[in-house]
Amino acid sequence: MTKVRKAVAFVAILAGTLLLPACVDTTPLDFPSKNGTEDAATSDALADSAAARSDADLVGSCRQCLTAGGCKTQYDACTADAKCGTFVGCLIGAYCLNYSFTDLADLPACLLGCSASAGITGQDDPTLAEYTPVAGCAQTTCAPSCDVQGDP
Repeated sequence: MTKVRKAVAFVAILAGTLLLPACVDTTPLDFPSKNGTEDAATSDALADSAAARSDADLVGSCRQCLTAGGCKTQYDACTADAKCGTFVGCLIGAYCLNYSFTDLADLPACLLGCSASAGITGQDDPTLAEYTPVAGCAQTTCAPSCDVQGDP
């Protein structure tokens, strides 16, 4: 009798394995084109690519202003210290210089993430004293390049 049970179990498992894919419809879905000339995937990819280029241009413009433009002196003084260099490099790469100095209760996530990656553990860290002139210059001299709207 155990052979019969094993045979029945085997047939049940085999049938379930063969019939299960019949329950899943994996046919691709057609989506209408946004403008009628290209498919939606191509349109979305082009939009994402343009946005990425635009973001890269903004970051590059901000980096240029800070490292070789009007904030070069402050930037060089900060990057002489490895911890400050890591912090400011992260902030530039994250395009994270548009925050309020006066609203410490609402710090952006990118600022906190860059602090952690640089090893800054508190507001009394001496690295912040080295970074403050860079931030001040970024929010004045490089404000147009770094998309700084001003400190409320």
